[in-house]
Amino acid sequence: MVVASSVAIAGVLLVFSFLIIPAIIGTLYSGRTTLKLLIGWIAGALASALGLASSYLWDLPTGGAMVCSFGLMLIIAATMQPLARRDTRKTFMVAAASTALALVLVLLMMSAFWLAAFPRADHPLLDALETWRPGLRAAFLSDTDRDTARQAQAGAERVKQEAKRLTELERNRRWQGTELSDEELRKITSYHQSFQEMQQGEQFVQRELRNKARERQRWVLGAPLFLICLGLLLWTRFRD
Repeated sequence: MVVASSVAIAGVLLVFSFLIIPAIIGTLYSGRTTLKLLIGWIAGALASALGLASSYLWDLPTGGAMVCSFGLMLIIAATMQPLARRDTRKTFMVAAASTALALVLVLLMMSAFWLAAFPRADHPLLDALETWRPGLRAAFLSDTDRDTARQAQAGAERVKQEAKRLTELERNRRWQGTELSDEELRKITSYHQSFQEMQQGEQFVQRELRNKARERQRWVLGAPLFLICLGLLLWTRFRD
C-alpha cells in the first residue's frame, strides 16, 4: 500500500530509487544484515540531501535531481568498493592511477592537436590556463600587442563599470519613487547602446590578439606537447 501510494505521489523512478539503490550499496559493502541496513540508510540519506541541495541551488526538478543523485551515489559506491577489500585494494589503486594518467595524457594530446591544427578555434583548456596565468598569452605577443591588449582590457572594464553605474542610477530612481523623464530614459538607452557597441569592439580586439598568440603557440606549445603525450602513451602501453 505504501509503495503504490508513493508511486502515485512521487513517481516510479524516485520511489524505486529509494527502494533499490540503498539496498544495493549496502550489499556491496557487507554481508551482515545489520551493516547492510546501516550503510543503506546512510547512503540513502546522503543521496537525498545531495538531490535536495542541487535542486535548491540550481533550480532543478526535485524528483529528477534526487534520482540522478541516487544514480551518482551508486556509481561512486561501486567504483570505490574494491578499496574496502584488502586483497584487491593495491591492484585497484594501480589500475585507477594508470587509467587516470592515460585519460590526462589523452586529453592533453587532443588539446595539443586541436591547437596545432586549428589555432583560431576555441581552446577551453588553454583559455583556463591563460586565465590562471595571463602571462602565458602575453609571452607570445609583441610589445605593441601587449600594450593594445592592456588598453582593450582597460576600455572594456570602463565600459562595464559605466553601464553598471547607469543601471544602478535607474534602479535607485525607481526605488525612490521618482520617475525618470523621457529625456533621461532616452539618454540612458542611448548610453547603453553606445557602451554595448564599445564593449563589442574591445572584445573584438582581444579576440584578434588572442588569435595572434594562438598562431605562435601552435608550433611552440601544440606540436611539441602532442608528440610528448603520444610518446608517453606509447611508452606506458608497451611497458604494460
